[in-house]
Parts: sequence; structure tokens; C-alpha cells
Amino acid sequence: MLEAKPDRSCSVKTLDSAGALDIRETGQYWETCAARFLWTRNIPTVATNIRSRFGELDLVAIEGPTLIFVEVKYRAPSKFGPSAFAVTGRQQKRIAQTAALFRSQRSEYCHLHCRFDIIGFDQLGGHVQMTWLKAAFSAIE
Repeated sequence: MLEAKPDRSCSVKTLDSAGALDIRETGQYWETCAARFLWTRNIPTVATNIRSRFGELDLVAIEGPTLIFVEVKYRAPSKFGPSAFAVTGRQQKRIAQTAALFRSQRSEYCHLHCRFDIIGFDQLGGHVQMTWLKAAFSAIE
């Protein structure tokens, strides 16, 4: 597990005038922050928001011979623990199924090793803490 600061442009998202955030907009915001963070580590994103009948892949990145499927989570202050640990077994299975489909449809990636990471953003008062779980889970068959 790696704890790091996200890109400076990624900060606590403020509420709109109605006092609520659009869930999709919030997700996209934190996915962009995660992609920027990976870019600073020389890990380019090759695809985003890949949807299938099984589920969705937030980010797909590549690091050397490894294709990385990244699930991005955000949590406002919560008593339920860090966001990076909020990916259930069912979600892991859906992510792995969507990843297998993604690879089968793109010959340029089918030979690469796979890794499943989680990047979590947790609001702690006025700042955000990022947690990067490399190889957080493996494909469930």
C-alpha cells in the first residue's frame, strides 16, 4: 500500500449550490485525479470508463509489460473505513470479467500481464488522502 498526495489540482470537491454533487461528475473528477497521479509515475492511461454487460473499468493503464486495471473510489468522511478497502468480492469479479473482455477485444493488450489496483481518495477534514493499493486483488474465475 502506498499513501501519497494526489496532484495539486485535485482537492476536496465542493458542493454545488443545491448542496449535492452529481455522482457521475464526482466519479469522473476523482478518476481524472487518479490518472494524473499515475501519469506522474510514468504510467500512462490507455482507456477510461470501459463498460460491458459485467460492469465498468474506471481506468486502464500500462506499465512496461503490465496492463493495469484501476478501480477508483472516493469517500467523504466515513465511519466505514478507507475507500480503497470498499471494493467487494462481487465488484472484483465484475471488474475482472470486464477486464477479460477488454483484453479479448484488443489484440495489442492480450499478451500483457494483468494487475488490478485500487486508488482510493478519502476526505479528511479539509484535505484528501490518497491510497494506492497495487495488486489489490486477482482475477476471480
